[in-house]
Amino acid sequence: MRYLASRFVWAVTVCLVLVGPCFAQVGIRVNETATRIQIRSDGTIVDLSVENQTRETISAHVLLELVDPKGVVQVHADQDASLPSGPTKLKIALPTAFAQQKNPDRRSILWYRLRYTITANPLSKSLPTPIAGIISVSEATPEIFELHVAGPAFVREGGHYAARVRAIHPVTGRPVTGVKVQASLDLDTDDNEPIVTKALATDRQGFATLEFALPVNVSTDEIDVKVTGKLGDFSAEADGEFRVNHFSNVSARSAAFD
Repeated sequence: MRYLASRFVWAVTVCLVLVGPCFAQVGIRVNETATRIQIRSDGTIVDLSVENQTRETISAHVLLELVDPKGVVQVHADQDASLPSGPTKLKIALPTAFAQQKNPDRRSILWYRLRYTITANPLSKSLPTPIAGIISVSEATPEIFELHVAGPAFVREGGHYAARVRAIHPVTGRPVTGVKVQASLDLDTDDNEPIVTKALATDRQGFATLEFALPVNVSTDEIDVKVTGKLGDFSAEADGEFRVNHFSNVSARSAAFD
C-alpha cells in the first residue's frame, strides 16, 4: 500500500509541475510556418498566425521584437489581442529598423530574427505561462527575391533574342514562383521609346524567358537593359547591357549580368 501510495503522490507531483507549461502549449500555439513578414521602406508588417486550441476566447498581450544578428533588439511593437477559438492572423506593424534606413534594398534585414512573446492579460486565467519563440525573418519572407539574368553579350541588328530570367530568394536560394518579370531595352533613339518585352511570370523553378527583336538599324553600339520583377508588394531590378554587332560575320556569345 505504501508503495502504491508513493507512486500516486509522485505522479500527482509530476502533473502539478508540468500542468502549467503543458496547458499553455495546448491553449495557445503560434504557427510559425504560416507567419508572414513584409519588409517595407516604412517599417515591417508581421502577420502572426496564432491558434487558440481552447473553446473560449483568450485575452492576451503580444510583444514582437526584431533582433539583429548580434542579438540586439532593433525595434519592437506590442498590442492587446482577443483570440477566439481557432486560428487567428494578427497584423502588427513594427517601426523602421536601422538596416531599413541604411540599406535601401532592405536585404540585410533578412538576417534578423523575429522574437514573439504572448502573455495573458491580468483578468485572463487561460494562459498561465507565456508563449515565446523565435522566427527567422528570411524563412517568413518567401515573396522576397532577387533577379539573375542571362542573355547574349552581342546582338545583331534585325535579330531575335531571348533573355533568361530567374528569381530566387536572396538568403535561402530557393526559386520564387509567380514573379511578374519584364525587360526594357533602351536603344538610344530620338523618340526615347524603349523596346519592352511581354510580361511573364516565373515558373516553379523561378525561370522565365523574355524574347525580343531588334530593329534592322540600330544607331547605338550598346543597349542598356533593365529587367524588373514584382510579386505582391515587393519588387526588384537587374541591369545589364548588350553590345551591338553591326557586322553579321561576328558570332554571338552568351554572358550573364545582374
